[in-house]
Amino acid sequence: MEKLENEISFFSKKTSLSLIMLMLFGVLSFSFFDINKIYPNSRLIATLSLVILALLVFLFSDLRVYIVNYFYSSYNEAKKVVWPEKNEVFKITISVFLFVLCMGIFLWIIDASLGWFIYDIILGWR
Repeated sequence: MEKLENEISFFSKKTSLSLIMLMLFGVLSFSFFDINKIYPNSRLIATLSLVILALLVFLFSDLRVYIVNYFYSSYNEAKKVVWPEKNEVFKITISVFLFVLCMGIFLWIIDASLGWFIYDIILGWR
């Protein structure tokens, strides 16, 4: 069992390293073919080929299983969510808008008061 975990860990590290290298080569080729205009579509071809190669490495790796399981479990958890009814959403939305309006008026009053106090009373600039 321990040997199997070590092998999976080794292959996961190897896969992660190869995916990082492919991404690095993708960025470098994207930059290189922009500077050296060898062929008109060389930048696009190099980038797409490295993306396809990275996808192939991903599809044949253990990482794919973990990510697919994560999205599957996330989907199942989202199905369990109890969503509020329409009138409840409307009431909450109105209360949020009223709170934002009140907070905006309050901050405007504070800003105007501090501006008046600092510029008129303390500094005498106006």
